[in-house]
Amino acid sequence: MTRPLLSGALSLLLLASPAAGQAHYFPPPGNAWEHRLPGTVGMDPDRLAQAVAFAQAGEIEWTRDMAAQIARNVASEPYPEILGPVRDWAGTNGIILRHGFIVAEWGDTRRVDMTFSVAKSYLALLAGVALGRGLVRDLDDPVRGYALDDG
Repeated sequence: MTRPLLSGALSLLLLASPAAGQAHYFPPPGNAWEHRLPGTVGMDPDRLAQAVAFAQAGEIEWTRDMAAQIARNVASEPYPEILGPVRDWAGTNGIILRHGFIVAEWGDTRRVDMTFSVAKSYLALLAGVALGRGLVRDLDDPVRGYALDDG
């Protein structure tokens, strides 16, 4: 299984709706989300453990010093200067939800880390939501027509 497939599989876990007859659970604000054993929410514990092990084994070989890592990554770019704050990387972490319940968690999931390219996925999702809500009229429209900053 490749990383994109695993990401897609984990995303599907997040989007799955409760089984017939199950009450909906909405986690409260803060850190009081409930944990459930995989089997109690219709997941195969062994397959979930395999997915978690796969994710943990896929940690990239980067230094924890993000300023140094970014400098290496963009050294040949035309404008390699770092423009914003940089925080050292904590390492691989993850959380898997099923029907709002935490069924697997590893690493420091409460820590804010730099996300880099995953931001494109978030942006694509938000663009789809904006289109669906009529905030964007057409995907071929220039972005400048929607700018709110006179820029």
